[in-house]
Amino acid sequence: MQSTAAPGLSTSLSPTPSYAEKHQGLLGDYEAMLSLVRNHQTPLLTLADSLVKPRLCSPMALENETGQRALHTLIQDKNYQALCKTLSAPHYHLIVTLKDGKAIYETLSRNRETTIQIPLNNAPSWNGLRAQVEKTARLLGGQIRFDGQVTFAQMTWFYGITPCNPQNTEQRNATINALEEKRAHHTLGLGHGINIDALSPHTENLITDTVRQFLPTPHTPLLAYLGALDIDTLTTTQIRAKPSAYLDAIVQSTNARKLATRLLQALGWFGGRPGEDTAAGICAKLLAHAIRLWLENGQNKSPDSIAGYPWQHSSNWGKSYGQIRAEFEAHLLSSKRAATVNESILLACLYQPLFPPHFQIRDIPSQLPYRSSTVWVNFAHGVYLADAIDPTLLQRLSFQQLVDFPGQYASEATADDLKLVTLTRLKPMLEWAVTNGLVAHKADGHYTLPEIQTAVEKLDFTIDSLTRAVNWLDSRPPERLNIARLKMAKLFADGRFVTDGRKLVKEASTYAAPVTRLSGPIGRLAPQTYTFADVYASGQLTEHKWFVTRPDGKVITDVWFRIDHDATLQTNFAGPGFTAIPQQNRTLPDIEQTFKTHFDIYLSFIRSAYRTLIIHLLASLPLADRQALEQGVIKVYSLRKETTGIEASNETEDKTLPLRARNGFILETTSQRKTSYYELLPRAGVIRPRPDIEPHHLGAERKIEHWRVSRGSAVSVDVLRHKTLPFDWDAHVNGTVPGAHAECQAILDPLGVTFGESNISDTDHSLPRTLESKITLDVACYIAEKLLFVDEKQLYDRCYGETEFDRQKAKREKTLEIIKMFVPFWGSIEDLASGDRDRLVSGAFGLFTDFVVFARPIGKFASGSLKLVSAAGKLSIGKALPAFATLTGSLLNATLNPLDGIASLLRAGSQSVYRFGKKGYLSLKTLSGRAGQYDFVQGMSQVTDPGRWRPLTINDQLSTVRGIDDVPVRNTAATGSADYRLIDPLSSRPYGPELGAEVSPGRSHFSTRAQTDSEVLVELPENARVREVLEVDGGRLFYVDDVPYRLKAGTLRRISHTDDSPPLRKLACRVRRAPDEVCKTRYILPDQPAERPPAGEFSTELSWAPWFGDAIFYPSTPKHPNDRALLAFEGKIYELKDGKLNTYKGKPQWIGLSSRVPIPRETITATLEFQTGLYGSIKVTGSAEKIDDIHQTGALIIPSIDEHFTYIFTRLNTDDYYMTRLLSTESVESPLSLKRLGPNDLTPGSLGEELQRVYIGSLNANNAARIYGRDQVERALDKIDEISIPIGAPSHPPSNMKWLKVSTYPAEAVLFDRRTRMIVSDLPNGAAVWQPTTQAPEAIQKSTANIFNALFTSPSIAGPSQSTGRTVTIHDAMQELQKTLPTKNQKNIAFADVITAAGNNEIYVSVSGIEDYTRHLPLFKSHSGHTQVTFKDATYFNVDGIRNAIDPASLTLSADGKLLAIPHLMDAPGTSDRLSRVTSADSESKLIAYISEKYPNPEDIKSITLATTLPPCESCAIVMKEFGHERGADALNVIWGQRRKRPATEMSSSTESD
Repeated sequence: MQSTAAPGLSTSLSPTPSYAEKHQGLLGDYEAMLSLVRNHQTPLLTLADSLVKPRLCSPMALENETGQRALHTLIQDKNYQALCKTLSAPHYHLIVTLKDGKAIYETLSRNRETTIQIPLNNAPSWNGLRAQVEKTARLLGGQIRFDGQVTFAQMTWFYGITPCNPQNTEQRNATINALEEKRAHHTLGLGHGINIDALSPHTENLITDTVRQFLPTPHTPLLAYLGALDIDTLTTTQIRAKPSAYLDAIVQSTNARKLATRLLQALGWFGGRPGEDTAAGICAKLLAHAIRLWLENGQNKSPDSIAGYPWQHSSNWGKSYGQIRAEFEAHLLSSKRAATVNESILLACLYQPLFPPHFQIRDIPSQLPYRSSTVWVNFAHGVYLADAIDPTLLQRLSFQQLVDFPGQYASEATADDLKLVTLTRLKPMLEWAVTNGLVAHKADGHYTLPEIQTAVEKLDFTIDSLTRAVNWLDSRPPERLNIARLKMAKLFADGRFVTDGRKLVKEASTYAAPVTRLSGPIGRLAPQTYTFADVYASGQLTEHKWFVTRPDGKVITDVWFRIDHDATLQTNFAGPGFTAIPQQNRTLPDIEQTFKTHFDIYLSFIRSAYRTLIIHLLASLPLADRQALEQGVIKVYSLRKETTGIEASNETEDKTLPLRARNGFILETTSQRKTSYYELLPRAGVIRPRPDIEPHHLGAERKIEHWRVSRGSAVSVDVLRHKTLPFDWDAHVNGTVPGAHAECQAILDPLGVTFGESNISDTDHSLPRTLESKITLDVACYIAEKLLFVDEKQLYDRCYGETEFDRQKAKREKTLEIIKMFVPFWGSIEDLASGDRDRLVSGAFGLFTDFVVFARPIGKFASGSLKLVSAAGKLSIGKALPAFATLTGSLLNATLNPLDGIASLLRAGSQSVYRFGKKGYLSLKTLSGRAGQYDFVQGMSQVTDPGRWRPLTINDQLSTVRGIDDVPVRNTAATGSADYRLIDPLSSRPYGPELGAEVSPGRSHFSTRAQTDSEVLVELPENARVREVLEVDGGRLFYVDDVPYRLKAGTLRRISHTDDSPPLRKLACRVRRAPDEVCKTRYILPDQPAERPPAGEFSTELSWAPWFGDAIFYPSTPKHPNDRALLAFEGKIYELKDGKLNTYKGKPQWIGLSSRVPIPRETITATLEFQTGLYGSIKVTGSAEKIDDIHQTGALIIPSIDEHFTYIFTRLNTDDYYMTRLLSTESVESPLSLKRLGPNDLTPGSLGEELQRVYIGSLNANNAARIYGRDQVERALDKIDEISIPIGAPSHPPSNMKWLKVSTYPAEAVLFDRRTRMIVSDLPNGAAVWQPTTQAPEAIQKSTANIFNALFTSPSIAGPSQSTGRTVTIHDAMQELQKTLPTKNQKNIAFADVITAAGNNEIYVSVSGIEDYTRHLPLFKSHSGHTQVTFKDATYFNVDGIRNAIDPASLTLSADGKLLAIPHLMDAPGTSDRLSRVTSADSESKLIAYISEKYPNPEDIKSITLATTLPPCESCAIVMKEFGHERGADALNVIWGQRRKRPATEMSSSTESD
C-alpha cells in the first residue's frame, strides 16, 4: 500500500492570521451552519452527523489546525502504519472520538461504510502526539477527523448554539434566529473591537448638534427615522430573538449612511472628505455612539449609571439577568428614551456594550442570580478569563461553556496561566463577597490585601462546604447486610462465605433427618440453609453453633462457627490466612449496633448537607428579600394532605407529619409591616418569591361533616380539609422543578416555630450576611431536623434490609411489607449527563461534557466547581477548580506593591489584565490565544507583538499615541505635512481624527535575535535608517528612523519611556569642597553619597531607594551684614566662619538665641524635591528656632489605610519626627507644613508610632540595599520568604497596621522590622528546644555542662584546668576564656553537639571573631593547637582553625542560597563601628556555615544541640532557625547562658564587639 497523506488535508495555515482573516472565517462558519439548518428535509440524526469544513482562519479552523498537524504526523508514523497493516485497515482515514472518558482511534474501511478500531498502545513516540490530538478533539466537541471536517453537532456546540430538531419548526426557527443574531452581532462589532466612545471624549455637543440638524424636527424619533423597516410591525418575540440583526439593518439603511457621512464631516474624521473611504464598521460604531448621545441629550448623567439606569445599585444584587434586562427596558420607556416596547428592546441591545461583558452573554439561565451565588462567580470568572485571553471567545462560548472554562483552563495551566486565572477571579470573587456582606463595599475598588484574602478564603470555604454537601447527598446510606458482608470480607479473604456458594446450617437442624449410628451430620444434605451474612446479621451466630456446607450449598461439612459473648468468633475453620489471625482479633462485632451507629452518622451528615443547600439558596435571593429574612419574622410552612377520620381538635403533629410533602417549603417573612412568601425546593435547586400567595391560602378549609358512629345517629364533626392551592404537589413531594400554573388539593400550614421575633425593632441596615447569619442557620437547621427530604423511619427500614429470618418472621406474623427502593438525592450520577432536551440532543450528536451542568439541580449549587470523573467505568463527582486562597496570596505578595493596579482591575475587569502584563506581573504574550492579536485601548488598536506586525502600505507604522505604545497609524497625506490617522485592523482602512501632536512615530522596542559577550544582534526593518551616537557616560544611543533607542536587558527600547533612561541621570547635588567645611553630611557609606534621582521627578512606581538614609545639612544664609550662618545639627549649633563649620562656643545671646542647645521647631516648612514610590527627598528650611538652616533628608510618603489621605513623615535629628497629612487629591509637590510629634504622639498603637515604625523599617531596608547591594538583599529575602512564617513571622504583616496602607510581606518584616525580628528571636518556632540552659531538659543541661568542662580541661591534668581550679559552666566560660585572650573584648563561646546518622558524637566549637580565638581554649591549647581532639568518646573540632578565612560580611549566603549571616538592623548612617559589626564572625553563624558545608544532606545528622554562652542575637537566631527549618526543627536544640536580654531600644548594638 502506498503511503500518502490523507485526502482533504488543508495546507498549513499562516501562523498568525490577520484580524480580518479571523473575522471573515467566523462569518463563514455562521453561514455554513445557517445553510445546513435551513434545509427542512434533513432529519435529526442526519443533520447531527452532516460534515462541514470550518472556513479558513475561523476560530474552529485554527483550533482544528493544531490537532490536524499532530494527527497527520501520527498517520505518517511507520509503526502506526505497520499496526494498521496487521489489521487490514487503511491508515490514512483516521478518526479519533472521545467517549466515556476514553479516546477511540478508528479508521474508515475501504468502502467507507464501517470503521475498524486501532488499539494504540502507550508507545513513548506516540504519547505527545496523542495528547495533542485528544486535546483538540475535546476542544472541538469530542472528535477530530483525518479530512479536517467536523459534524454539524460539533460546530453548533463549538459556537455555543443550542442543538435543534429540524423537524420541530419552533426549535429550528430558534436556532436560525440564534445564528443570525450571532452573525449580526459579529458584523456590527458593538461589543468588541474598537471602542469609538473612548476615541473622542469631548465631542458630545458636536455630535448631538449634527444629529439635531439631520432630523426633520427635534421630536422625530431617531431610531425610527433611520430604520428601513417599521419595527412596530414586528412582534416583541421577533425583536427579542435577534435584536442585533434588526440593528444591523437599521445602520445599513440609506438615512443611516447619510448621518454617518455628516458625522464624519463634522468631526473631521477620515471619510468625511471626498475620495476618503473609511471602514464600514467604524461608521456603524459611530452611529451607535451618536444614537446613545442623542438619547442622553438633556438628561442627567451619572458615571454609575447607563442611560440613567443605576444598574450597579445593590437592589439588583441577587436578581436574575432577565429581571435586570426587563427593568432596564422599562426604564428606557419611562424615561422617554424609547417610544415603544420594541424600540426599548433594540435600544437595550445598543446599550449592552456599556454593561460588563457578562451581561452580553445571551443564554444566561433565568435561575442564575446576579452576584450572589458561587456559580455566578464561576460564570463571571469564565467571562473575564475568556475576555483576557481572546475577546472573540465571548462571541461563541455559551453560558455553560463559560462556567466550565476556568476549570478546563486551570487543569492544563502553566504558572503564568494560573496567575491569569487568579487575577481574573478577583473581581467576581470580591463582588460575591460584598453582596453577601462578607467584605465592606468600596465604590472605588481600593480593597486592601486582607480584604481580598478574606474574600477568597470565604469563597473557597463556601465552595468546599457545597462540595462536601453535594458528595454527602450523593452517597448511599449504610445498609445492615452490606456492613455484615464487609466485616466478613475483612476477616475471610477471597470472598469466602460471601460469594463462594457456601451456606450455614443450624446445629439442631443437622440431625433432623435419620442418620446411621456415628455418622453425624457430615456428608448429609442440609434440610434448611442460610447465607453466612443472613445468620450473622440476624444475630443467630451468638445463639447457636452453625455448620458450613460445601460450595454447592447443600452438603454439610464438619466446619462450624459460633460467636462468643465478647464478639470473638469460635471455629474449627483453618482456611488460608485465617489461622495467622490471632484469636483475640477474630471478631465479628454486633451488626445491629454497628449499623445503628453508621446510620446515625449518615443522618447527621445528610442533615448538615441539606442545611448547607438551604442556606445557599436563601443567600442567592435578591438583596431586598435577604434583608426581609434577616430583619423580619419568619414562619415555615409546608404542604400536606388532609387526615381521614380525625376531628380538627384531635389532629396532632404525629398524625400530620406523615402526610407532609418533604421536599418543598414556603417561607413567610414579615418585615416593616410587609409580608412576603418564598417557595423553596432544595432538591430542585429552586427558590423563588411567590407574590401570588395570599393569607387566604394559609391553613385548612374548616368544614362540618356528619359522621355516623355505629348504628347511632349522625354526629356533626369539625374537620380540616383541602384548599385549592397554586402549587405543584408532585414537585413538593419529589423535589422536582415545579410546573407552570400548577394547582393541587392540599393544606398549607406551619411547621410550628416562628423565627426572628427579636428582629422586629432591629434597625441595622448593613448588608445581610445570609451565609453566616444566625437566623438563616436556625431556619435551615429546623427544616433539616423537622422535615428532612426523606422519612428517616422509612429510610432506616430500607437500609435495615431483610434477612431470610426476617422474611420468615414477617410471613408468620403476616406483616410482609414492600420496602421502597432508595432514590439518590440527585438521581443517579449517570443521569447528570442526560435528561433534558439539550442533553438528549447532545447525546444524539455524540457530545459529552464532564462538568456538572447548571440545568440539573446539582448544577444550581456547583456548576463550574465540580465535574464528573470516570474511573473503572463508573462516574463520581470531583473538584474542577483549585483552591484560590494560596494562589491569590502568592500572586499579591509577588511584587513590592501587590495592590498596585488592583483597583483598576477590579473596576474594569479583564480590560486591565493586559496592563498587568505590561507591569510584569504576568507574561500575557505567552498565553494561548494572545500572540499576534490586537488589544483595544482608548478607541485605538494596539499591537501586542510589534515584531510580528507588518505594514500594509509604505505609509503605515507603529507609534505611540496618547501614551499608548505600538498603535498602528497611517500617514494619509499625499504631500506636505504628515496627516496621521489610526488604522482599523478589520478593514485595514484609516479612521478617526487627525492625530497631530498626539502621535510619536516609532515602535516601543525591537527584539534581540542573538547575543554574545560583546555583541547584540537586533532585528530591524529592512529599510530602517540607523545612526549611532556615543554618550558621555560611555553608553550608546541609536536613532532608528530618527527615534532614539537604547539597549536595555538585551532589548532595544525607546528612551521616551521614563524607566529606560537611568544612565542619563546625574547626581542632584555635589559638594565642591570638603563636605564638613561648608556643610554636614550623613551618608550610609561614609564619604560615598548614593546616586539620587533628579530634582522634579515624581514617580509613584515602587522601587528601592538606596539614597533614602543619606542627608546633607547646610547652614543658614545670612540676610543682613550682622547675621550668622548657623546650622542646628544633632543637638549642637555650628557656625560657618572663614569657610569652615565649627561648633559655636560663644554665648547664645550673641547670636540671638536663648540656649546653647538648638530648640526644634514645632512646625517646619518644606518641599519635596523628588519622589520614588513611598520615598522622597524633603528639603526643610529652618529646623530650629531662629535658625534658618537647610536639611535635605529622606521622607516617607505613604497613604492611609482607606487611601483618603497621604502622610509625609521624616526625621531631622535622632528624635525629632515630623508629619503632615494631605488629602489624597492634593499634590505632594506643593509647599508643605509639617508638625513635630511629641512623646504622646508616638505611643504604641498611635498613628505616629506606626509612621515611625514604617519609616525605620524603610531605613533598614534601603540602607541594606545601599551597603550590600539590591541583588544580595533580594536573594536573602527569597530565602527568608521560605521560612518566615514557620519560624514565627506573621503570615500577613499589613494586617497589623491600623492607620497605614503597606504592602510588606513576611520576609521583609523579618529582615527589616525590629518588632518582627524580636518576635522571631523569642519564639521557639524552628527548633525543638529554644531556651536558656536553666530551663532546658535535664539531659541537655548535663551534656552541656560536661562539654564546657571538657573545653576548659587539659587532658594531661586529671581534673579541671589549673587556670580555673573549679568546674567551668556556660555562665562563666567567657570570663575564664578572657584571661587567656590577647584582646580586652569578651568573646562568645558556642559549640554544636552533633550526633551523626552513623552514631558518632562530634562537637564543633567556635569563639566569636574573625581570628581563631578558639585555639586558646585549654582543650585545644594543650594539644599544641590541633584542630581536632578526641576526648571521652567525642571528637572536638576547632571550626575557626579548620575552615578557610571567613568573609568579613554581615549578609552572606552560600552558593546554594542558604543563609549564613544576616546584618543587624541599622536605621542610622554608617560609622566605622556600625559597619564593622560583621555577623559572619558570630560564633553561631560560623558553626552553622561549617556544618552546612560538611553535611549538606539533612539525613546525615540525627540531632544537633547548639549551646552559646550569650543569648543569640536576632541575626544569629534567624540563621539558626533557617538551619533548623531546612534540617527538620525536631532535630535542633538551642540553649544559652544567663544574661539579661536587652530591650528593643538597645538592640541596635551588637551582642559581640567584633
